[in-house]
Amino acid sequence: MKKSFIYQRLLFQIVKISVLHLAIVLVFTSITMATPAKGQEMLDSKVSLTLNNVSLEKALSELEKSAQVKFSYNSRALKLSQRVNVLANNEALSSVLNKLLKPMNIKYVQVSNRIVLRKDDEKNVGFIQETESNTKIDNIASADITIKGTVSDETGEKLPGVSITVKSTTRGVTT
Repeated sequence: MKKSFIYQRLLFQIVKISVLHLAIVLVFTSITMATPAKGQEMLDSKVSLTLNNVSLEKALSELEKSAQVKFSYNSRALKLSQRVNVLANNEALSSVLNKLLKPMNIKYVQVSNRIVLRKDDEKNVGFIQETESNTKIDNIASADITIKGTVSDETGEKLPGVSITVKSTTRGVTT
């Protein structure tokens, strides 16, 4: 009788510790799953801003404050002293960036929690990346562009005789 009481008490202690561990695991799992993730919503955040005849550097600084984002760029590659006007009334950040940067031939890409700005060089024309939503490539079909590279499969083996076409056109070539 004394042995069964000891076993019951020992079993109760084991269950109590196991339940405590399970509760701790559940609490920390729910905390880690409930953390907010910043993804595309950074570019979808609404911005209201009015700036007249300010430098690009000042405009980017004000956008950082207004939209609570961080910009990364090479200050030697971009003309930060260039004067710009920004008029945005509750517009998406992506729309404001398109209006501000497109005339200066500057592209932007969201990387992690930053927006990286870079000059859109003619050298990079072969590497077409759609960074903005609703982008249309109309004038590329009429231009003659030389693109060099290798077509390979998932394992890295070269694929001969692959047909390559320009999106939304009838122009193309076979490797």
